Amino acid sequence: MFFMKVFAAVGIVFLADIDSVGSSDVPNVGAGAQVKKFPSNLSHIRNEDRFEDIIVDPEVALVLVVSKKYKTSECGRAVEVLNSISPELPCRVHALYIEDMKSIGYEFSIRGRKTPKLLLFRTRSRMADEVDFFDQEDSSKKLSQKIMVLLKDNVQNDAGHYEKSTLAIGAGGNEL
Repeated sequence: MFFMKVFAAVGIVFLADIDSVGSSDVPNVGAGAQVKKFPSNLSHIRNEDRFEDIIVDPEVALVLVVSKKYKTSECGRAVEVLNSISPELPCRVHALYIEDMKSIGYEFSIRGRKTPKLLLFRTRSRMADEVDFFDQEDSSKKLSQKIMVLLKDNVQNDAGHYEKSTLAIGAGGNEL
């Protein structure tokens, strides 16, 4: 919210709803196919309020950040890979276009030319782990394994999803 107040004070408006974008503005992604919306396995984050809901949600969230303008084939591949493994992941999976969520780009130092990025929110803080998933011989199975390694310290709830952990400072005892 701090970013919103600062940028609103200087008159910069940077949030947009993807539903208001025409189909000619939607990028070509993947192997020549045009994706007009994210697949059903990926929840589309359309505005900052929805992103804030994900941050405060007690369950771990995986967020794919892609661009409409830059590296469209790589972004399309990222969407396809994440869509294929999302049903087996024990966390919520989301996607957003960086052009529609510039405040998120500012906060997490992501620019359109640096997409796709995969962020794993596994703590209750606003910190995210960047999951590196575009190695030369990377597969969807390897990506799933990388995510599971990062979640090894998190606890699963009754629904099978991982809970975000709380970062604690100190031993929690009587220190004074």
